[in-house]
Amino acid sequence: MASEAVSAIGESFAHIATWRKEMFAFPHIPGSRRALGVYEVAVDLAYVDVDDPRLLLELGVRPSQEVERNRPYTHALALRIHQPGSFKGIRWWSCHRPQRRVWCSWETDATVADVVELTIGHVAVNGAAGTLVKPIV
Repeated sequence: MASEAVSAIGESFAHIATWRKEMFAFPHIPGSRRALGVYEVAVDLAYVDVDDPRLLLELGVRPSQEVERNRPYTHALALRIHQPGSFKGIRWWSCHRPQRRVWCSWETDATVADVVELTIGHVAVNGAAGTLVKPIV
Protein backbone atom coordinates (compact mmCIF):
# COMPACT_ATOMS: atom_id res chain seq x y z
CA MET A 1 0.00 0.00 0.00
CA ALA A 2 1.02 3.63 -0.25
CA SER A 3 -0.01 6.82 1.49
CA GLU A 4 -0.93 8.55 -1.77
CA ALA A 5 -2.17 7.35 -5.15
CA VAL A 6 0.92 8.84 -6.84
CA SER A 7 3.13 6.67 -4.61
CA ALA A 8 1.16 3.50 -5.36
CA ILE A 9 1.37 4.15 -9.10
CA GLY A 10 5.09 4.93 -8.88
CA GLU A 11 5.85 1.76 -6.92
CA SER A 12 3.87 -0.38 -9.35
CA PHE A 13 5.18 0.98 -12.63
CA ALA A 14 8.62 2.49 -11.89
CA HIS A 15 10.39 -0.41 -13.63
CA ILE A 16 8.77 0.50 -16.98
CA ALA A 17 10.91 2.91 -19.02
CA THR A 18 8.16 4.44 -21.19
CA TRP A 19 4.59 4.54 -19.94
CA ARG A 20 1.81 3.51 -22.32
CA LYS A 21 -1.83 2.55 -21.90
CA GLU A 22 -0.84 -1.10 -22.43
CA MET A 23 0.96 -1.15 -19.05
CA PHE A 24 -2.44 -1.37 -17.34
CA ALA A 25 -3.19 -4.77 -18.88
CA PHE A 26 -2.95 -7.71 -16.47
CA PRO A 27 -2.20 -10.71 -18.69
CA HIS A 28 -2.46 -13.32 -15.90
CA ILE A 29 -6.24 -12.93 -15.94
CA PRO A 30 -7.54 -12.64 -19.51
CA GLY A 31 -9.40 -9.41 -20.16
CA SER A 32 -8.45 -7.82 -16.85
CA ARG A 33 -6.70 -4.53 -16.15
CA ARG A 34 -4.77 -3.05 -13.25
CA ALA A 35 -6.70 -0.57 -11.12
CA LEU A 36 -6.05 1.64 -8.13
CA GLY A 37 -7.60 0.23 -4.97
CA VAL A 38 -8.43 2.78 -2.30
CA TYR A 39 -8.65 1.31 1.20
CA GLU A 40 -9.79 2.56 4.57
CA VAL A 41 -7.72 1.39 7.52
CA ALA A 42 -8.03 2.20 11.21
CA VAL A 43 -6.40 5.51 12.12
CA ASP A 44 -4.92 3.87 15.21
CA LEU A 45 -3.25 1.05 13.25
CA ALA A 46 -0.19 0.00 15.27
CA TYR A 47 2.69 0.12 12.81
CA VAL A 48 6.46 0.36 12.84
CA ASP A 49 7.99 3.34 11.03
CA VAL A 50 11.41 2.14 9.89
CA ASP A 51 12.35 5.77 9.26
CA ASP A 52 12.48 6.24 13.05
CA PRO A 53 16.14 6.38 14.21
CA ARG A 54 15.23 5.23 17.74
CA LEU A 55 13.61 2.11 16.33
CA LEU A 56 16.65 1.37 14.18
CA LEU A 57 18.87 1.70 17.24
CA GLU A 58 16.58 -0.60 19.22
CA LEU A 59 16.65 -3.18 16.42
CA GLY A 60 20.41 -2.86 15.97
CA VAL A 61 19.95 -1.83 12.34
CA ARG A 62 22.23 0.61 10.57
CA PRO A 63 20.49 2.94 8.09
CA SER A 64 22.74 1.66 5.30
CA GLN A 65 21.54 -1.91 5.96
CA GLU A 66 17.95 -0.84 5.70
CA VAL A 67 18.21 0.99 2.40
CA GLU A 68 20.13 -1.68 0.50
CA ARG A 69 18.11 -3.77 -1.91
CA ASN A 70 18.70 -6.99 -0.06
CA ARG A 71 15.43 -8.92 0.08
CA PRO A 72 16.62 -11.72 2.40
CA TYR A 73 17.79 -9.11 4.93
CA THR A 74 14.66 -6.96 4.72
CA HIS A 75 12.40 -10.03 4.89
CA ALA A 76 14.23 -11.19 8.02
CA LEU A 77 13.89 -7.69 9.52
CA ALA A 78 10.15 -7.65 8.74
CA LEU A 79 9.77 -11.05 10.41
CA ARG A 80 11.57 -9.75 13.53
CA ILE A 81 9.14 -6.83 13.65
CA HIS A 82 6.09 -9.05 13.01
CA GLN A 83 6.84 -11.88 15.47
CA PRO A 84 6.15 -10.13 18.78
CA GLY A 85 2.59 -9.58 17.52
CA SER A 86 2.17 -6.03 18.80
CA PHE A 87 2.34 -4.35 15.40
CA LYS A 88 -0.02 -4.62 12.43
CA GLY A 89 2.21 -3.13 9.74
CA ILE A 90 5.41 -1.44 8.62
CA ARG A 91 5.88 1.95 6.96
CA TRP A 92 8.99 2.97 5.05
CA TRP A 93 10.03 5.13 2.13
CA SER A 94 9.84 4.33 -1.55
CA CYS A 95 13.12 3.22 -3.07
CA HIS A 96 12.16 5.27 -6.13
CA ARG A 97 11.34 8.54 -4.34
CA PRO A 98 12.20 8.62 -0.61
CA GLN A 99 9.69 11.40 0.12
CA ARG A 100 6.89 8.94 -0.70
CA ARG A 101 5.71 6.49 1.96
CA VAL A 102 4.74 2.88 1.35
CA TRP A 103 3.20 0.38 3.73
CA CYS A 104 2.93 -3.31 4.39
CA SER A 105 -0.01 -4.25 6.56
CA TRP A 106 -1.12 -7.55 8.00
CA GLU A 107 -3.94 -8.62 10.32
CA THR A 108 -5.93 -5.51 9.54
CA ASP A 109 -9.54 -5.06 8.67
CA ALA A 110 -9.00 -2.76 5.71
CA THR A 111 -12.11 -2.10 3.70
CA VAL A 112 -12.25 -1.23 0.03
CA ALA A 113 -13.45 2.36 -0.31
CA ASP A 114 -13.10 2.60 -4.09
CA VAL A 115 -11.55 0.98 -7.14
CA VAL A 116 -10.37 3.49 -9.71
CA GLU A 117 -9.74 2.67 -13.36
CA LEU A 118 -6.24 3.66 -14.41
CA THR A 119 -5.67 5.49 -17.65
CA ILE A 120 -2.69 7.31 -19.12
CA GLY A 121 -4.56 10.56 -18.41
CA HIS A 122 -5.27 9.84 -14.73
CA VAL A 123 -3.90 12.62 -12.52
CA ALA A 124 -1.98 10.18 -10.26
CA VAL A 125 -0.44 8.42 -13.28
CA ASN A 126 0.73 11.76 -14.65
CA GLY A 127 2.00 12.81 -11.23
CA ALA A 128 4.00 9.60 -10.80
CA ALA A 129 5.38 9.81 -14.34
CA GLY A 130 6.51 13.38 -13.70
CA THR A 131 8.11 12.51 -10.37
CA LEU A 132 9.90 9.50 -11.83
CA VAL A 133 10.75 11.27 -15.11
CA LYS A 134 8.95 8.68 -17.22
CA PRO A 135 7.84 9.62 -20.73
CA ILE A 136 4.17 8.95 -21.48
CA VAL A 137 3.24 7.82 -24.99
